[in-house]
Amino acid sequence: WATYADGSPAVAVRRAGNGHDVFVGVPQLTPELVHALARLAGVHCATAPGPALWAANGHLAIQAHTNGAVRIDAGRRARVTDALDGTALGQGPVITLDMQPGEVRVLRVER
Repeated sequence: WATYADGSPAVAVRRAGNGHDVFVGVPQLTPELVHALARLAGVHCATAPGPALWAANGHLAIQAHTNGAVRIDAGRRARVTDALDGTALGQGPVITLDMQPGEVRVLRVER
């Protein structure tokens, strides 16, 4: 996962009961580490590390930090639309949007 300069573990994980115990000795968590820990816990991750994402009640808000394609996993087979103007964007579970840095999209995942 991660090591200090001397080779000792900076992050340690062990199985415990129905889940995992995680020790993080570093002061700053990278998006990649948070993403890996979320996956380990069984959390659905709607994007790869990078874009900022907020999810609630069938809506996803995504802010891109780089140019290019953002792959979005809606978590189920469903129609995905632009929540602001209703434009159809694709059929889930996975869609891809071309986004620019700073661009924000608000999506609706229909039930």
